Amino acid sequence: MPAHRLFTVTFVLLVSFAAAAARARADDHAFELSLSAGGTRLAIDGDDALDGQWGVSVEPSFSLSPLPDTPQFRVGAGVGLAWISADIDNEFVAGQLDLFLITPELLLSWRQPVAESWYLEPGVGVGAVIGAIDFVGLDWGSGYSVRPFVRVGYQADTWSAGVEVSYRFGHLDLGDSDGDIENLTAGLFVAAKL
Repeated sequence: MPAHRLFTVTFVLLVSFAAAAARARADDHAFELSLSAGGTRLAIDGDDALDGQWGVSVEPSFSLSPLPDTPQFRVGAGVGLAWISADIDNEFVAGQLDLFLITPELLLSWRQPVAESWYLEPGVGVGAVIGAIDFVGLDWGSGYSVRPFVRVGYQADTWSAGVEVSYRFGHLDLGDSDGDIENLTAGLFVAAKL
């Protein structure tokens, strides 16, 4: 699927989920806003400078429980933002290389209670990846992304917090640089029920 179609499909689905979230909030289907932040390690084909580099990652998202009889099942959407940087200094060029990743995605998960106030939530995010690489000019590219994740959280009445680990894999086409992309992310999250 061409990148512009993938982005359009992802955008339409995100807007649809936002409308469903507004309706679910009105119907009290456990609508929740979440923010996760942490470190991310990049593995990318064809770019030795960025391969193995660490960066920062932030992902705002929302989720809801669409089935009243199965509150563990959750659907939602989010947008991951990551920045990875590397210094380049060789005989041809010197400077800082920055890669920015924007990953709008649809989320599916299962929130399983494991103790009175604790839960385990495995899930997957699927969507587009949009990349911008900045080094002697800005180049844009796009591709696809699949991100399995797991959360371990403490849940109170109106909020929850915990640890999230995920592993994203996909493909990113930046024109001259085209290859597979992977990144391992670990961080903390906080969520609020509305």
